[in-house]
Amino acid sequence: MYHYTDLNGFISIMQFKKLWLTSATSMNNHQEVHWFKNLFYAKLTEILEHQPLSGEQIELLNSFWSAQVNPISNPHICCFSENGDLLSQWRAYADDAAGMSIGFDSSKLNLNEELAVQNIIPDNNIWLNSVIYEHDEQQRIVDELAESFVNAVKAVTEQQDPIQAQEAQMRLSVVASQCSSYSYIFKNPAFSEEKEVRVISLPMLDNSNKWFGCKEKPKFRSSGGTIASYFELEFAAESVNEVILGPKSKVNKADMDTFLRSNGLGHVEVRLSTASYR
Repeated sequence: MYHYTDLNGFISIMQFKKLWLTSATSMNNHQEVHWFKNLFYAKLTEILEHQPLSGEQIELLNSFWSAQVNPISNPHICCFSENGDLLSQWRAYADDAAGMSIGFDSSKLNLNEELAVQNIIPDNNIWLNSVIYEHDEQQRIVDELAESFVNAVKAVTEQQDPIQAQEAQMRLSVVASQCSSYSYIFKNPAFSEEKEVRVISLPMLDNSNKWFGCKEKPKFRSSGGTIASYFELEFAAESVNEVILGPKSKVNKADMDTFLRSNGLGHVEVRLSTASYR
């Protein structure tokens, strides 16, 4: 998988062997996280038009929705692409094609590849997920989750047996967790060309201003006129296997080879983009 960046970002990443996972709230797609929630809300509304709920059930539903809209965790994301030589990526994320894309071997990054869920153990709170773009697949997932959610709400409020009621509550918690997980990787189909893969972390800041699920407190930087929190993810030199120079890159291959060798990355292959963009 490939991470596109400008020259300054590239030098910093390769010298310090660190990537930045940035808060989703400051990413350049304003629909981050909300794309799933909008689809889910629409399906939930459709179901409830035909399946009225009691006052107790509506209260439980509202509590669930409030938790989804105002989540405890704050997803932090680092974006990659399955394609390391894509013109739209060069133009958007690599200094209008003057930068580089860095090819990583994901198997050497020690990332969890299941759906991202919050975990207070830092090493278990770093996830690798592919973004889901395809509309029919998104709708299938949303339909299943919305139906499961409504059924769980009814079971929690209607079940008389305490043990079965507890089991129903657990099912409701599982559905809520899955909704959060999918919200991090649903994206507008218009972005499908990106073939995005995401490294995701879900740190939590509690009411006492203590952070959980991360080894260190976040750092902060300016991004697009706002303040963005980020966490650093260290990687081993052997997890990098390729560097592609952008179509407008002024870095010659000899200088790049010298830089890589000086930073313990002499094994990395360097090649030029095939995109004819000037």
